[in-house]
Amino acid sequence: MNCEERRVSFGADGKKHPSESDAFISKGVQRNTSRSSFREIRAAVVANLAVIHLGLMFSFSAMTLPEMKAADSILRINDEQASWIASIASLATPPGCLFGAYLMDQRGRKYALVFLSVPCVLGWLSVGFAGLATSHVSNDLTLYIIYGGRMLQGFGTGIAAGSARVYTSETSTPYRRGTLTSLASLAISLGVLTGYSLGALFYWPYVAFLSAGIPLTAVVLQIIFLPETPTWYLTQNRRNEARAALQWVRDPESSAEEIDQELAHLGGVTDDAGHPTSKWAELKRPSALKPLALITFFFYTYQFSGIAVLTFYNVQIIESTGARVDADQAAVSFAVLRLFCNVIGCYLMTVCNRRTMTIASGVASGAAVLSLATHNYLNTIAVASDDWLWRHLPIFCLVSFYISYSLGYLLIPWVLTGEIYPARIRGLLGGITVCFAHSLLFAAVKSFPFLLENLGFHGTFWFYGCNVAVGSVILFILLPETRGRTLLQIESYFKKARSNGVY
Repeated sequence: MNCEERRVSFGADGKKHPSESDAFISKGVQRNTSRSSFREIRAAVVANLAVIHLGLMFSFSAMTLPEMKAADSILRINDEQASWIASIASLATPPGCLFGAYLMDQRGRKYALVFLSVPCVLGWLSVGFAGLATSHVSNDLTLYIIYGGRMLQGFGTGIAAGSARVYTSETSTPYRRGTLTSLASLAISLGVLTGYSLGALFYWPYVAFLSAGIPLTAVVLQIIFLPETPTWYLTQNRRNEARAALQWVRDPESSAEEIDQELAHLGGVTDDAGHPTSKWAELKRPSALKPLALITFFFYTYQFSGIAVLTFYNVQIIESTGARVDADQAAVSFAVLRLFCNVIGCYLMTVCNRRTMTIASGVASGAAVLSLATHNYLNTIAVASDDWLWRHLPIFCLVSFYISYSLGYLLIPWVLTGEIYPARIRGLLGGITVCFAHSLLFAAVKSFPFLLENLGFHGTFWFYGCNVAVGSVILFILLPETRGRTLLQIESYFKKARSNGVY
């Protein structure tokens, strides 16, 4: 399938005709290339600054658990307690997702983004102070404070994960929506790199204190530079404010006609007869249930592909491969590679179809994980070799995994979360989706020690590799293409059978 494939409408005469939406997209591309898009990009960047916190939260356990479990550590933890420190933040994320969904729909997308800083900052400060007070309080009390701080971080993560993506999708043009919505994944990768780097340089309580500065900085910039999204104003029947908000994130010189035309393509807040729709009625429709089922399955294959445990247990996994490398340096190097490939992936979102990227990325990363598992299995049955290439083959497998996964699979489900749902319940379903995603993340991280004990390293990663490889093929078959489509077109796809008109 060609990366530049375009879909057009067909008229009654069987000939190709550009639809009104296609004309809108074409005009939007021309306007974006001829006038400044600084405000659109600025809004997306500022909205996604808070998402860096997610990467910091994910990477915290990878660098600090080996330090906490060291023989000279003041804090004493066992393997079970270590698994809770790694996973408990993800356990608190689903309630944050649901609360964030409520805030997004009732108070607005911007309000949810601003509010998330409160639990995030409190969580990081709690962990930091607990670390510094370890020698003055009991070991158990220190652990409980760390658990509480990690749960606050996870709760704030739940709010951030959905709201940033929904905000970005609702303020972006179809031409740039894929790239700008991918900034959330780029921000997570930047957070992972920052967390690994800080963990390699500083004692873990100081890492927590430094991490608290990210959500604080983000909320200040969001208050200054972000308006509420025009789509949310439309759901509240506040059209004049929607027009003003859209003008804010577009070229200030855009005409009223251009603004009104774009408002008409932001998504349906009425039914086909033009009447306002209730959220409960929307939730029961195929336009909500079908994409929810698809994205939930996507996130299952995503979280159980190996990416979750590689992020949370990176140092431990590198040491388990038997490769003779410095595990801390390798973790930081992998984070740099992930970030670099995410940047390339953001560009690919503008020129390649989502479905093509899904199957290419999924099959390639699945093959890399299966190769890693097979190498470990051969070592366990005494086929091991002291050859340099054989000893470093696990590192090559991990490099291949990070490259292929970061170029597609790491980005696409999060992009779809912001663009595939009906406008009136996009905040609610976005929150529910992220709730499922982080519930699966908790399950993946918490079950990793159990899988290692019962399936071994090779069995665990065979399981992960099959999940992502087979899952990507299923998704390629079932997912619709959304690149270059308006939010209203995507919404219409799930309301109607595949026929003439949109796809």
